[in-house]
Amino acid sequence: MKYTSCFIGIPLPTKFLKQYRAVATEISKIMPGIHLAELDSPHITIYYLDEQSQNNLADIKTKTTKHLNSLKGSKITVGNMGLFSNPDRIVLFLDVKYDNSLNIFHNKITKELVDYNAYDNSLKFSPHMTIGKISKNNEVDFSKEKEAIKRIIDGVDWTFEVNEIIMYGVDSRIQPESREILSFLKV
Repeated sequence: MKYTSCFIGIPLPTKFLKQYRAVATEISKIMPGIHLAELDSPHITIYYLDEQSQNNLADIKTKTTKHLNSLKGSKITVGNMGLFSNPDRIVLFLDVKYDNSLNIFHNKITKELVDYNAYDNSLKFSPHMTIGKISKNNEVDFSKEKEAIKRIIDGVDWTFEVNEIIMYGVDSRIQPESREILSFLKV
């Protein structure tokens, strides 16, 4: 099996799931053209692996596990609106504030996973929690509703300690897109 993309993420703790879903639902009411991220498994993306064969997964897990102790006691705060933009779409996300231990972990696994590196991992490390994607066709509607969406997101302030990371695999050849947990690692 080949996954069209794989990534390592920190799952949002269960105690915040109801609030996350409420925020996403409110935003979708204001901005019906948004394609929401999966509501059942919100996560903070911390390392993107791009396309991977299942034959690589055990090695990726082993190399990642070696550095989990770097995350002991690491705290994260999710809140504030952020945007990525490219020619096709705008990605609406929740910004992440984090301590240096997440940088240390990211730097270590970046070196360790060089053989599985995605083409764009040279970009600045920018952990985030995607809420949804807005096509450029809906950009005018988004600019009209941006302040209302920001007011909803301004109410988000979720702080937690990192206790686990997950490696996800996505197969976008299957519609609707299929995402599965490939590895669950306790910190």
